[in-house]
Order: sequence, then C-alpha cells, then structure tokens
Amino acid sequence: IQGYSGVLTIDPSGAGDFVSFTDAINSLGIYGVCGNLIVEAVNGTYTEQLNLSTFLGMSSMNTLTFRSQSGNADSVIISYSSTGITDNYVVNFDKASYITFENISLQNLGLGYSRVVTTPISGGNTHITFDGCKWIGMPSTSAFNSAQYVSYIYGVGNDHWTIVNNTIMNGNYGLFLNGNINTLCKNNVVANNDFVDQYYISAYLTYQEDGMFYKNHSISNSTYTFGGTSFYIQRAVRTEISNNHVEGSLNWPRTGFYLGDLSGDLNGSIPIFN
Repeated sequence: IQGYSGVLTIDPSGAGDFVSFTDAINSLGIYGVCGNLIVEAVNGTYTEQLNLSTFLGMSSMNTLTFRSQSGNADSVIISYSSTGITDNYVVNFDKASYITFENISLQNLGLGYSRVVTTPISGGNTHITFDGCKWIGMPSTSAFNSAQYVSYIYGVGNDHWTIVNNTIMNGNYGLFLNGNINTLCKNNVVANNDFVDQYYISAYLTYQEDGMFYKNHSISNSTYTFGGTSFYIQRAVRTEISNNHVEGSLNWPRTGFYLGDLSGDLNGSIPIFN
C-alpha cells in the first residue's frame, strides 16, 4: 500500500476496512495517505480514545475526514471514561493538521476528568475542523477545575481551526481556545454552535488574530451562585464577533459577554454586533 485515499469504512463486524477508529489510525500511521481520504463509521458506540498527529503524505491537497456514514451525529459515538490527568481526552491533537470530524459525537464519561477535545500546551495543530459534531462532557459544579473543561485547546500555532454547527454540552467551560501573549493564534472560526449547560463559561477565547466568532447560541441550567459568563473574549485582534445569542435564566449568566482588550488596526475597526 502506497497510502490511503478515497472512502473507507469502519465497521466493528469486520465487514469494512477497519474495525475501529484506533485500527484506522494505526494503519494510517504505517501507510499514510496519498490523496483525500474519508473514513466513514457505521452506526454504533465506539469505546476508545484517539490521539492524532499528521500522517505521512498529508497536506492541503491530501486531507483526512472522519464522519458518520449515516450523517447523524447521534448514531456514531466515540466514548471514553478518563481516570486522571494523563488520559483526560477523547480526541487529542498532537502536531496534527488537515483533519476533519463530521457528524460524530464525542463523549467523556469520566468522573472529575471529562475533557473531550484537547491539545498539548505546545500547540502546533493547524487546519482542524469540527462540523456538525457533539462534544459531550460531564456536568460540573466547579467553576475553575480545568480537568472538567469540555475542550482544552491551548498553545501557539493552533491556527486555522473551524468549529461550526456543533453542540457543546456540559462541563464548567465549553470551548477553551487560548493562544499566547507573544504569538496569537490565527484564523480560527467559531460559528453556529450551540453551547448547552456549561456551569461557568460557555466559550473562552484569548490571544486570537483574524478570527471569527458568530451565530453562536448559549443556554445553561447552571446554579452557580455568583453567576457565570456566556462568551468571554479577550486580547483578540481583527476578530469579528457578531450575531451571537445568549439565552438567560434566573441564575445564569451574570455576564452575557465579557469583551476586553480587543483591537483592529490602521486599516479598519473590529466589527462587534450581536
């Protein structure tokens, strides 16, 4: 095999090309890709944990997409129960690029450790896309325990992420997307997502440049006594923030939007309208 391309199937029955996501990733680690590759999963719950990097041959012309064969995120679930700091993820990107997930649910059932999507703090993950997926953490009653963030995307070089049309559920933070004071993350798009039942903050973005945050919706049943914040965006340059909607309740949020240290440049202002 010179590398994979085309459309391949994950089917635990053995009727496909791979029996699990892990099987597919292990094979890609050996053979790489030689063209655009789509890996479709048949309906079912897959109890496994994925650690992804850039495979041999991958580029803007040779991309990798994991998707549900049915097109329904509820029908393909990757589920894992983390037990500690070292295994606190369902999908971890480690120097990965040109990888897409479409219409798949990712669920962490760990007690106290329930991150779903992560990167190491070294960053360096580019052109990552989630479209039509569900990120499902565990309900949290801790405002600041980072082990219960649904996502932890941290570090320089986490650029060109596209997070669109997803449902992000539970946790104390839903989306945590954080760059570095010296090197901003670039061209990240967060759009048309539903943030549901975060205890403290739905989406937290800092140190971003030339990004977009639009048409996101937030609602929560949080009982946090001191209130929470729906969308917290700080230290962003030329990042559009538009057409987002916060649906409040008796206790949450205390602050709908927290915006701080945002800037445009000499050629234009930063657009903010919600």
